[in-house]
Amino acid sequence: MMKFLLFLAAIVLVIVALANLGPMILFAVGAWLLYLIYKQFMKAESTAGKVVWIIIGVMVLSMTLSNITALVGVLAIYFLYVLYRSWDDNNKKGARVYE
Repeated sequence: MMKFLLFLAAIVLVIVALANLGPMILFAVGAWLLYLIYKQFMKAESTAGKVVWIIIGVMVLSMTLSNITALVGVLAIYFLYVLYRSWDDNNKKGARVYE
């Protein structure tokens, strides 16, 4: 019975992870762009250049924050990993639950 419930939980977690795949990709792209913008901001020597990079950075930051639901997908993937690891450990060690 417990294995069946864990299997159902795994199915739900896979569905949640797949449903958030788009936001996860856009969140990662936004974080990468923010990193590049920060590097260009630090390279800029003129005040006008720094202002332009700040404006671009704020726009990309708003895009990235709009995909904050991607963290739900990341958590689902993490829980899938923990579930898989515990499932594998139970099979290898022959763990028993004592009441």
